[in-house]
Amino acid sequence: MKLRQIKISIESNIELLKQKITESNSFKDLCEFYHLPNNGKHHAFFKCLLNKYNISITHWHKSPQKKWLDIERLCPVCGDTFLTKSGGKQSSLHCSHKCSNSDRKHTDETKNKIKMSIRKYVIRSNKHINSEREIVCEFCGNKKITKKSNQRFCSGKCSIHSIKDTPEFRKKISDGIKKAIKEGRFKGWGIHKKGQQPSYPEKFFMGVLDSRNIPYKYDEHVGKYHIDFAIKDKMVALEIDGGQHKEKALKYRDDKKDLYLTENGWKVYRIPWKSINSEAGKQYIKNKIDGFVEFYNKT
Repeated sequence: MKLRQIKISIESNIELLKQKITESNSFKDLCEFYHLPNNGKHHAFFKCLLNKYNISITHWHKSPQKKWLDIERLCPVCGDTFLTKSGGKQSSLHCSHKCSNSDRKHTDETKNKIKMSIRKYVIRSNKHINSEREIVCEFCGNKKITKKSNQRFCSGKCSIHSIKDTPEFRKKISDGIKKAIKEGRFKGWGIHKKGQQPSYPEKFFMGVLDSRNIPYKYDEHVGKYHIDFAIKDKMVALEIDGGQHKEKALKYRDDKKDLYLTENGWKVYRIPWKSINSEAGKQYIKNKIDGFVEFYNKT
C-alpha cells in the first residue's frame, strides 16, 4: 500500500523525481530519499518509472572500475608459476593458501602472545588443561602420552577394532544396512571394478581352493562380466554370493550373467555365503565345500 501511494506521489510531480535523479548517483540514494528499503524490489520499481518517463541515468557511472591485468608470478615457497592480478585485492604473492600459511613464521614474541591468549580463554571459559599422562592401549598394549582424561586406546583404529568383533556392533551394522536397503538408500553394491580387493568370503575360498590344489584365476574377465573364481581346465565358474544377491535387482543381474556364461561353455556353480561365526554356519559352509568338490571331480 505504501509503494502505491509513493508511485501516485511521484507521478504527480515528475520534475521532483528528475531533480533527485540529477542529484543522486545510485538507486540507493533514491530509496533513501523516498524512505524505502534498499533492495532489488524497489530498484525494479524505480526502473519502471524511469523507462515510463524516459529519464536517463547514464551520469551515475562516470568512473568505471579499474581493471587489473593478469600477470605471471613465481611462488616463493614451492617455486611454481601462477597467474594473478597485477594489483588490487585479487593480487596474491603465493599460489595457494597452503603455501601462504607455510611462509608465515611466528617469532618468539608472537608465539608467547598466542600462548597467553589461549590461557586467558581457558580461564575465562572455566575450562582446565589436563596434564600429560601415560596410558596403555586396551587393544594393542602400546603406551601413549595423552592429555585426555578418559582415553583408553592409542588410536582410533584400535578403538574401532576393539568393538567391531562384538555381537552388538555387528547387529548394529546389520540393522543399519537392512534399514537402508528397505528405504532405498543403500549404495554398497556398485558396479564391479577390475582389480578390486577380494571380500572376506572370497579370501576364505581362496584358501579352500589352494588347500585342495584346484587351479583357479581370481576375478577373471569374460565378456562384460567378472567371474569370482574361473577354473579354466574344466570351464567351471565358481561364484560366492553374499546376502545382497537375494535382492531382486542383483538376482536379475546374476541370471543374465549365468545365461551368458552358459552360452559360452562355462558351468556356473554358486555358493550362497553364510557367516561362520556359529557352529551352524561352519557346518553349512563345510557342506557347500564338499558339494562343490564333488561337482568339480565329476566335471
